[in-house]
Amino acid sequence: MQPINNQTDLTHTPHVNTSVTEEEVEKLSEETDDVASTQNTEEEMHQISEQFDSTIALLQESEMREISKGSVLWTRTLHPPSVGTVPLSVPTMSGRVADGRLPVLQICRLLQCVHEGNTAQIEKMVKLGVENLINLTEPQDGKGALHVAVSANSQDLISFLLSQGADPNIQDKKGRTPGMLAAELGNHAIVELLTQSNADLKLQDSEGRGVLFYCMYPTKRHTRCLQLALKCQADANNVSTQGSTSSS
Repeated sequence: MQPINNQTDLTHTPHVNTSVTEEEVEKLSEETDDVASTQNTEEEMHQISEQFDSTIALLQESEMREISKGSVLWTRTLHPPSVGTVPLSVPTMSGRVADGRLPVLQICRLLQCVHEGNTAQIEKMVKLGVENLINLTEPQDGKGALHVAVSANSQDLISFLLSQGADPNIQDKKGRTPGMLAAELGNHAIVELLTQSNADLKLQDSEGRGVLFYCMYPTKRHTRCLQLALKCQADANNVSTQGSTSSS
């Protein structure tokens, strides 16, 4: 399918109707909450784009004004500061689920751009969007940009996302990393690319299964993934929460 050219300038919106009423914005906000509870299929992503383009532009235009003034108000509003300087990525479960209207809108839009392979728009959103947008995950399944790119078997897109700061150890709500998904697909080249970007092949999913469990298919491609994972110190003695091992 040919990528949809759906470029949206996040910093300048000359054609946006600024007379949108508060009632209309509130209605769109309520619809956004409904979107967060539905399955994020490609068709639904496209519907999100059509329904919320003008609202995104208006909200982001306001946010960008604050950023350009050096204000931290947008950070306090969208991401209340925690005590100390705790990093966003947590070693045991990397990735942060989008919470709030604007982050949910932006991560849905970003995942749509990843579906489309629209690198120019991705770069713009990462630069001007909410903090650490590249490593946010959508609320339904916890998928992030790298999960979507790996599922599409797009090595070039994965390389681009990694160059934009995507965390190779990001995990979805089932604890699956991009490396696990790539191994399950038998894509040795993507597994190797992720390991070159410091992907941790010792991580486990929510069922206690490491990457070796995802290599257990009788194909040469999966065998190559298995050999690479073992070379990168994947735990050969890993036992899942159900008591099975990667060699059983």
